[in-house]
Amino acid sequence: MARKQSVIAGLAGVAMFLMAGIAQARPALSLEADVPVVVPLGFTSDVGAGFTPQIQLDLGDHLGVNLASGFFYYTANDRDADELRVVPVLAGVTFSLPTSKNVTPYARAWLGYSHVSSELSTEHWPTAALEAGVLLPLSRQVHADIGIGALLPDMTDVVENPPCLMVSLGVRYSLM
Repeated sequence: MARKQSVIAGLAGVAMFLMAGIAQARPALSLEADVPVVVPLGFTSDVGAGFTPQIQLDLGDHLGVNLASGFFYYTANDRDADELRVVPVLAGVTFSLPTSKNVTPYARAWLGYSHVSSELSTEHWPTAALEAGVLLPLSRQVHADIGIGALLPDMTDVVENPPCLMVSLGVRYSLM
């Protein structure tokens, strides 16, 4: 019972932190285009590359909400299919820590679905990703985004579709 109460208290603390950040928010909108390279960490030898444009609404200095889609192309060397085409649609939350040195580290979590097709079939997979990275200023409105993370392409079958290492390079343009 005490553990359940401490978990509830912890979640309430996180919710209060988020609400305080939103209440003091100076909303800002930015667009980003990333080029991720994805390498599965499991039993396959697939390698994927893609393009993922996203939009982020910053709700203050530390919190942002994201929407992204894109396209990944995988070579599938050990499957019956020669290639996989993946179109994810994801929603995410970004926590950033602005520093005085113009470098902004961040952590981002994504949830969504992926439309996966090959010459053999078409499927829809629930998808998740965790990412950490840094934003480096190139100008007042333009930043380079360098990130590394883990992509779970199919949350329902992690044996057949294991987590992937994801490395991305992107450019962010702030609209406001």
